[in-house]
Amino acid sequence: MNGFSIIIPTYNADQELALAIESIKKNSRLDNELIVIVDQLKSGDISQAVLSVLKEAGIKPVVNSKNLGPYKNWNLGAQKAVRDWLVFATDDQYFAPGWDLALWQAKKRQRLLTGQMVEPGLIPVWKTNIKKDFGHNPQEFREEEFTKFAKESSVADLADDGFFVPLVVCKADFDILGGWPTAGEFGTRDAPANDIAFINKAKKAGFEFKRALNSFSYHFQGSSWRRKKLASGISVAIISRAEEAKINEVLDSVNDWVDEIVVVLDKKIKGGVYRAAQKFGAKIYYRDFDDYSSQKNFAISKAKGDWVLSLDADEIVSAGLAKELQEATGDLSYNGYYLPRKNIIFGKTINHTGWYPDYQLRFFVKDYGTFSRIIHERICLRGGAGHLKNPLVHYNYQTVSGFIDRLNRYTDAESQQLIASGYQFLNQDLVLRPTEEFFRRFFAQRGWQDGLHGLVLSALMAFYTFVIYLKAWESFGFKKESLPERGILRKISKDWRFWWRTFLIENENNKIRRFYLRVIRKTLS
Repeated sequence: MNGFSIIIPTYNADQELALAIESIKKNSRLDNELIVIVDQLKSGDISQAVLSVLKEAGIKPVVNSKNLGPYKNWNLGAQKAVRDWLVFATDDQYFAPGWDLALWQAKKRQRLLTGQMVEPGLIPVWKTNIKKDFGHNPQEFREEEFTKFAKESSVADLADDGFFVPLVVCKADFDILGGWPTAGEFGTRDAPANDIAFINKAKKAGFEFKRALNSFSYHFQGSSWRRKKLASGISVAIISRAEEAKINEVLDSVNDWVDEIVVVLDKKIKGGVYRAAQKFGAKIYYRDFDDYSSQKNFAISKAKGDWVLSLDADEIVSAGLAKELQEATGDLSYNGYYLPRKNIIFGKTINHTGWYPDYQLRFFVKDYGTFSRIIHERICLRGGAGHLKNPLVHYNYQTVSGFIDRLNRYTDAESQQLIASGYQFLNQDLVLRPTEEFFRRFFAQRGWQDGLHGLVLSALMAFYTFVIYLKAWESFGFKKESLPERGILRKISKDWRFWWRTFLIENENNKIRRFYLRVIRKTLS
């Protein structure tokens, strides 16, 4: 039977998908099988707009109960395919007339075959792609112009190399190669590692990698979460109490290069933060504090810039980071960026103990990110996120009293979140969870390399964890419980011996002694 199994994963790009299906139905010359796999949205729902497109097209989708991402979905589609030849495609492509016949005529066992990709060049173009703009979005697509261009540019020949979609491979060969790798996030600069790894593996196995110069498709370079134009303007959004020791340094670190500073105070008190904000020309708003996410989202709502840098009142932007942030606004690859955070605690920069690099997603396009969670709030971002190199300097706990004060407030919220998640109190958690936290901080995250600071912080975070579960016990009315079983104490003792020997191994210079310690540790694994 002459025809491919065409596999298209989709998420929420209903307009792009509709055009892709239309072009496949109108411009294909073979009897192809079309497999569309629909991923669950991050909200937990399935895009009804996408399902409507498929219903109108008469296509029964494969619906995932969770978001697998395109690479895993291509692998899933390959398992469901009934044809001997596969085409891996995306939901934001328009296929020119005769695209499939041209590929069919050039297909060959042990050959990876791709078509000629044309795209507007919004994102850095793959070296073999043609940079030509026929519209950034489906609704502005100049179909006749593209079709004419594809016909005039068609050459009945093959070239080496190519973009990885659409990609043709024999199903048996795909199975031999083990399918697509799935590590990189699709739609970001990290993703090509999957494509390159797959293609290199095929080449190493003796496969060809060719490009058909008479098969054309147009790539809109992104589904509906991807920005189609550059975002402009940077707003800094800060929430604060009336007094913060570092507020002048924080504002000074951003004042010269951002377009706007927004400061949200929880009370109408004209303290040090208010005076500093006035001095630096910040826009000042008041909101009664309820939780950190709501407070930060309110600050974001007041920002006028497309890009938002969300800061706490004790976080200073380093000069190197300021430069990186400005450069990042000119890149459409990501909708947000993780910033490495350098924590200064009790007067010392902490390089281990789980406090470095302490990546925080704080720089993002306004309409693509919102904060969630009551405590230790996190950004929920639509689209890909990159990582920057220069640090955000965080003057974290500066006194033991400050740690204890914050501990009481934070553990209230964390214990409430724990109960809300359905947690049922177990007496063993009062012993097991704090000790696990100490082992994780001091040993696994090398807190010992931070010296006495690392030991103290590991112990304090173990106590922090203890208080969370203690307050959870309180929520259950301090119900009567027996002491934890002896097996829990034996587990803790075994874990301690394992981690202590790991510590000795890493600090032992004598090879024979180090080998002996490894043998002893192995008995504890």
